[in-house]
Amino acid sequence: MSAVATMLRDIRDRAGLSVEDAAHAAGVSPAWLHRVEAGEASMTHGMAGKLARALVDHLDGANR
Repeated sequence: MSAVATMLRDIRDRAGLSVEDAAHAAGVSPAWLHRVEAGEASMTHGMAGKLARALVDHLDGANR
């Protein structure tokens, strides 16, 4: 598994989101996100941005 995949999974876990919830928030398929986290698929810059925004938005809302 790549460092990016490990980091993504760790951030998602810290945000308290399941793969399904994170994928839904980012507008991507849960199957694709699972494959990314397993190191079996790669992300485009656009997909990385969607995931980052979803995770940051969730973490920001959790800290209010």
